[in-house]
Amino acid sequence: MHPFKTKPKGGYNWFDGDGMLHGCRIKAGKVAYSNHAVRTARLKQELQAGTPLFFKIGEVKGFAGFLHVLLFAAKVRLGFVDPEKGIGTANTAVVYHANRLLALQESDMPYAVRVMCSGLLQTLSRNTFHGRLQHPFTAHPKVDPATGDMLYFGYQLMGAPFLCFGVMDKAGDVVKDFPIHTIKEP
Repeated sequence: MHPFKTKPKGGYNWFDGDGMLHGCRIKAGKVAYSNHAVRTARLKQELQAGTPLFFKIGEVKGFAGFLHVLLFAAKVRLGFVDPEKGIGTANTAVVYHANRLLALQESDMPYAVRVMCSGLLQTLSRNTFHGRLQHPFTAHPKVDPATGDMLYFGYQLMGAPFLCFGVMDKAGDVVKDFPIHTIKEP
């Protein structure tokens, strides 16, 4: 169930929902099910406020959509929202790499999630990989089957560099992360 237990007020886009992970544990012929809303920085800010703070993609249509964007900018300027903490919903994909389960979405860094022995799921943190990752992380990284390295990119629209590429080794350490300077604008 969505943490707010309310229906969306604005338009809907399938990229808008908060990330929800589902797990099944099978042991001794019994199945245990659990689900978990990924505790993103965005979700934490909204839960603390008791109301949605971020605009949804489905709300950005026409003049009313323009107003939603302006309202969000005002919330940021007035300190009601801190986009530097993260704006993503971790709702697109999961990847298991270097003994870590990561919940992903294009507009944010990965969120590390733990699967407990009981089958319950727990969000651990927004993962910057010891400060080496300073930009959004793709929801579709690729793991090299020969080396175990994970290849990724990240893009952002609000400031250069607009596109970065990186490599994470099989131990989960960022070994390369560099901007693509040929991209001059989003």
